[in-house]
Parts: sequence; C-alpha cells; structure tokens
Amino acid sequence: MFLRARQAVLLLLIIHILLLSTGGICKSTAAPASPGEASRLLSEYLKVDTSNPPGNEIRAALFFKKIFEREGIENEIFEYAPGRANFFAILRGSGGGIVLFNHSDVVPADRKTWSIDPFSGMVRDGFIYGRGALDMKGTAVMQMMAMILLKRNKVPLKRDVIFLSVADEECLSTGSEWMINSKKGLLKEAEFLLNEGENIHPPEGERKEVLYAVSPTEKSPLWLRLTASGTPGHASEPNPDSAVNHLLGALQKITAYQPPEVLLPAARKFIRDLRLTEAEFVSSSYGYATTHNTIVVTGLKGSSNINVIPSEAAAEVDCRLLPGEDPDRFTDRLRSLIADDKVEVKVLFSYPANASSIDTALFRAIEKAARRRDPKCIVTSPISTSSNDSHYFRELGIVCYNFEPYRADDDENARSHGDDERISVENIEFGTVFYYDVLTEMNRQP
Repeated sequence: MFLRARQAVLLLLIIHILLLSTGGICKSTAAPASPGEASRLLSEYLKVDTSNPPGNEIRAALFFKKIFEREGIENEIFEYAPGRANFFAILRGSGGGIVLFNHSDVVPADRKTWSIDPFSGMVRDGFIYGRGALDMKGTAVMQMMAMILLKRNKVPLKRDVIFLSVADEECLSTGSEWMINSKKGLLKEAEFLLNEGENIHPPEGERKEVLYAVSPTEKSPLWLRLTASGTPGHASEPNPDSAVNHLLGALQKITAYQPPEVLLPAARKFIRDLRLTEAEFVSSSYGYATTHNTIVVTGLKGSSNINVIPSEAAAEVDCRLLPGEDPDRFTDRLRSLIADDKVEVKVLFSYPANASSIDTALFRAIEKAARRRDPKCIVTSPISTSSNDSHYFRELGIVCYNFEPYRADDDENARSHGDDERISVENIEFGTVFYYDVLTEMNRQP
C-alpha cells in the first residue's frame, strides 16, 4: 500500500512538472505515461550499441518493434543490407501525414575518455548518460512516446502520424537514400517532417526570452579535393614548379575569395526576432556562415619525407552552400579563381541545398505549443550550418523542419559527439508532451 501511495505521489509530481512553464500552465491534454516511462525506455535504448561504423542498426529496429508491437501500432523493419535496417511505424489518419524522423546510428565513443560506460544508459543526478542521448536517441524516444500517447488516448487523427528511424545518417545516409529510392510510396501522403538540428535555448546575455529555434533549411556540403602536380626533386634546391607551390597558390586564391552575402527569408526573420541589425548579425561567425557560402581547408597532404619535393600534393576543402546555390556553378567559380592547369579540382560529395516555407500549419502548431509554455518566448527560424537528411525528403515535396524540443545551452549541446553525452530526465518528459501537443494541434486542423 505504501508503495502504491508513493507511486501516486510521484505520478502527480511528474504531471505537475510537465504542465508548469515559466509563463504559467501548459494546457496539454496528454494523459501521462507511467512515471519515468520515457526515461526508462531511453536508458534501455542507450544500451543498444549502434556505433557507426559498422552501425548494426537492426538492433535498434528490433528494440522499437518490441515496443510498438506491445502498443498495437502498425510497424515494419526494412533490413536493406546485412545489419543495416530502417524502422517504420504508422498511426493512420484520414489523409495527409506528419513524419517523426530520427536516425538510430551513433558516432563511436572512446570508453577511456568517458567517466562512465558510454553504453550503460546510466541515470545520475537527473541526467541520462550514453552515446546518442542528444544525437539523437533521446529525441527518438520522445517521438515514440508521443505517438504511443496518441494511441493510448484514442486521439482521432486527420493526418497519418509516422515514426521513421533510419540507419547510417552519421556516415553515408544510405538509410534515407534507400527509403527514398525503394519505399517512398509509404510517404506519399506525408506533408511534414520533424528532424534533428535545432532545439530550445535558455535566456542568454541580453536576450531574456527563451528561444525556440525551428530551422526550415540547412546548408549543403560541397566537399572537394584539390590535387596539384609539379616537378619533383631534392628539397635542398628550391623548385618554383613544385606541386606544393601550385597547391598553396590555389588555396590562397580560394580562401581569399569572399562569396557575396545572401539574406534568405529565414535569416531575415531570425535577425528581426533577435532584434539585431544586419551588420551585428553578419559580424558573428554563425551569422556570416548563414549568409554566405563558405570555404574551409580541412586537410593537406604532401611528401612523406621532409627532404623530398613530391610530384603531387593534395588538399581537402569543405564548402557549405546556401539554398539557391548550384554546386557545379560554385565549383566552376573556384576553378576559374585558381586558373592553374596543374591543379585538378575534384568533387567528392555534394547535393543542392533546399528549404521549406515557414508559413505552414506545422510552424504555427509549434509556435502555439511553445507559447503555452513560454508566453514571451521567441519562435524563430535559424539556418542550420551543418547538414542532415532533411533535404532528401524535401525533394519529395515534404515540408521539413530541424527542431528537437529539449532545452540546452551551448555547453550542454557540445557533449553531442563528445564525452559524457547526456540529456536530462526533465527534457525527456518535457519533449514527449511537447511532441504530443504539436501532433494533437495538427490533427485539429483541416
């Protein structure tokens, strides 16, 4: 009897925490999960090692399948290569659809540099630790629990609600590519998709408001290898025609190049919402990156011996392009700047960036859910400087936003891909109900 009473008190406490916000009561209609259910499931999920390489995402798919089967939610595993698998689940509505998107692979973790086992799922001091807690197994559990709550509460759906977990996002995106090429019919009704990339930021500096960052676009990678050829020889005698000299000349030209400023609608809104001037915004490294195509040299290779002038030298260059920029045209521009027939410019990887409108039912639903919790918050539209898989699904005509409903500052976010990655229990419970509120709001709209 004592244990039951204690559980009841704990349940009421969790409900109270979930429904309170800095600005008052959050009017969510979600029936709560059992106390700590979402956090317990995340702890279990973090024990599933899906380090990529090699991935072994079938383990994650089987983890999800067990849960969705138990809840009576239609689902399917697609093992498109040995050990590589996507997981798909759906609550069917009467038309249209919203996709809760996540990836099940994680980057490797060095056990020697962590204070705990990175695959222990340990809960300590209100945080759940493990590789993928932030990127992005925590978000996957929030999405899954929100979908389960819709089923348990028998919420009538006007739109399909789809849970899609893909493999290999951290390396080659073969999971998303396979889904688009082989199973896009499963997404033919989908109108919207929520992916990783941005989150909720607490007040910082002169900004007193909570910031909900909902990114409608991200820059695309254009990865290049510059290979220079020249006359080899002994380093005791300078050689103007050396491959290294040709390479250095090419790199000097392209790094001195200043691409023109481009202010996309999302960037204009972001500047306006943060009450900045354009000059103030562009002067920051983030502001510059989101208003310009960028060029960064990331690797150099020359001779293996210090006293040898090599016949070949190479550099790797990471360019990031804004929506509207054609990768081929940008590459040709760099070739014309280099203007050296002894320097070859080879494209290693690229695709055109794309963007979604923010004048949508989903953006408005996120705004409404945010202001229930933080009436004075800023809901804005930054441009993500790093890439993810959203662009694949925009090509199908799906509106994609990069937004995860958890609160974290820059120091906490820096743990993603780093040591002692973690997410708070409070964030997991908060995010679950936030997703639920957005989904119920979307199903009240025509």
